[in-house]
Amino acid sequence: MIGLSPAIFSAVSKLKFTDANGNSPGENICGCLSVFSTLCCGVIAAGAITAMLFIFGAILSLACGQEKQYDVAGNDYSATCTDSCKALLDNQLKVVCDAGGVLSTTSTLLGTLVICFICFAFFFLKLKIFFLTLFLF
Repeated sequence: MIGLSPAIFSAVSKLKFTDANGNSPGENICGCLSVFSTLCCGVIAAGAITAMLFIFGAILSLACGQEKQYDVAGNDYSATCTDSCKALLDNQLKVVCDAGGVLSTTSTLLGTLVICFICFAFFFLKLKIFFLTLFLF
């Protein structure tokens, strides 16, 4: 929303404050800002969110692996923990492992989706330019 605000202000400025020659200073200023803000807040923020999800997923998966390794080594809680306590701890371990897998998968899908949208937008722009030049000449 923050990245698109200059583009929205630019459109409003063009509608409301255009002079007799068709120029609008607000449109020019906000239009230039919208190029930068859309790129930063759109593409870079999506990449940052994808990276954070991947890192959190990796940390949870690592914690899950370490805990499983600890249990395999024979360091279980049988001396101080009852069967219901052990079942609860196993269930908590399963939740952490599943959360790590889900976050990693989500980040992979989100990253793929962002790349597809960027490629589609780039291709659409090139196709638009091609048809404009085709019909102008």
